[in-house]
Amino acid sequence: MRLAHVLIAAGVLLLLPSGLQIFNAHPTLYTGETSAREQAWLQIGSRERGESLTGDGITKIYGDILKRYHGDKEGVVKIDDLYTVEWAFIPHFYNRFYVFQYATSITAGNMFATEILKGTPGARDRYLNILKAGGSRYPYELVKEAGVDLASPAPYQAIAARMNDIMDQIEVILPKGKAAN
Repeated sequence: MRLAHVLIAAGVLLLLPSGLQIFNAHPTLYTGETSAREQAWLQIGSRERGESLTGDGITKIYGDILKRYHGDKEGVVKIDDLYTVEWAFIPHFYNRFYVFQYATSITAGNMFATEILKGTPGARDRYLNILKAGGSRYPYELVKEAGVDLASPAPYQAIAARMNDIMDQIEVILPKGKAAN
């Protein structure tokens, strides 16, 4: 199990600079993230009604969400109309499937980590070959060649099983923490 802890710690350390770069490049992302989920449903609803989404329309929707979430009407935080165009600076709102790229990456990464930690022959090399390929080819193809087919249910079942395992561990730890208090 110590190998797993070392690999997880190394992964976090490798991802931390990337996360900080994202935060520095998109500081507004974290004020609008909750709104992003709601905005996606509003976009779908607009399409179902046969309406086109325009910049002005998204600005109005986003402004209404900001004002509601921050209590503008109640006087908690005054949201100036200038902030209602913030959506235009958050690529999550208009780049296709941007958020899903995170989810599929984590899902594929879970499969690779599991195989590497089990000691499956060639698993480490297959993963390293993806990294070596960089952006030379479409990521889906690279991952599939390395043995993870994101179009099949297996990776998603594996990540769900991993999440269930983590929840089981939390359920064992929680009573111990309550007893110590």
